[in-house]
Amino acid sequence: KQLTSEFRGFRMVKEEAKVQEIPYLVKDIIPEQSIGVLAGLPQAHKTWVGLHLAYCVGTGNPFLGRFEIKEPAPALYLSFEGGLPTLKRRVSKIIFEDAPNVLVAYANGALLYSGITAGINKSQRDTQAGIANATLNLLINAVKVAGVKLIVIDTFRASFVGNENDSGDIANYLNRLEMLQAETGASIVLLHHTGKNTGEAIDYHDPYKLIRGSSALVGSVDYVLGLQYDKENSYYGTEDVLILTQAKSRDAPPLTDLEVHMKEEEGKIKFRSSYMLSSKEAKKAEIESEIIHELLTSPEGLAKTAIIRRDSRVLREQVFNELSAKGTIYKDDHNLWHIDKSKLEKEGD
Repeated sequence: KQLTSEFRGFRMVKEEAKVQEIPYLVKDIIPEQSIGVLAGLPQAHKTWVGLHLAYCVGTGNPFLGRFEIKEPAPALYLSFEGGLPTLKRRVSKIIFEDAPNVLVAYANGALLYSGITAGINKSQRDTQAGIANATLNLLINAVKVAGVKLIVIDTFRASFVGNENDSGDIANYLNRLEMLQAETGASIVLLHHTGKNTGEAIDYHDPYKLIRGSSALVGSVDYVLGLQYDKENSYYGTEDVLILTQAKSRDAPPLTDLEVHMKEEEGKIKFRSSYMLSSKEAKKAEIESEIIHELLTSPEGLAKTAIIRRDSRVLREQVFNELSAKGTIYKDDHNLWHIDKSKLEKEGD
């Protein structure tokens, strides 16, 4: 007590500290009272996914058909860009009639931050700063009254006047978001664009190579998610395939890449998702198919040395042992290996 009494004005937390599970707003992906980024190229369907996220938090439906919502809570989708007719059309396809807790606001022309920008005079800067302050104050009051627990901002760039490559402007913008988050207790998701087109492939697992602008943004937020449109596997207008990746997570465990299917049914957009195989898991599945094919086409059987060849030997032996333990393959009296077709059929079922 004598020691801590000297730190007046600070909250000493050691006595309060204990191991706790991360409190999630959206299980395994969006913590409560967090600030995060969802980044993707133009036309990666960020707006669709952002609207779907707000809908799920407001109604309690699983996000992407997979991630549980702790409990339904008011959610706000705040659109700073695009045309109003386009927003209305998208809302009609995502926000169903049973969603009174989901709020969608068109804020085109409003701002959350205004810094110094070349080409505008002091009077214009003062006007923009006034708009930004009014927007922030209005938001804080409205979010408090409505009890909103999720705010989706579409997009970072449209709500911001300044230099996105300047760490000072980014820090000031984030300070305002942190004020909004601290005053309301809401989680904030920023929709953002990927980095500049340098001719190199975007690394969706490296936050510093994924999102555009100053690295100060990456360092300050709690998580960064990447969203990419899988053109090769999509049937545009019928079923779109997206890939969701986790590039940064401050405290949560790593998230396996997700394949997200977005399909319109009876005038409404529905989402489902599945985890993608890691490169090692994909290789193991490929080797398992090879071993099964080799044994099916060798009715006389094969020696173990013929099955576990030099290439990918460690993985082949691992897959071989797994198939043997399951009884999918077995050894005869001559030490030759065969496949149990009945077991294979059951596994197929």
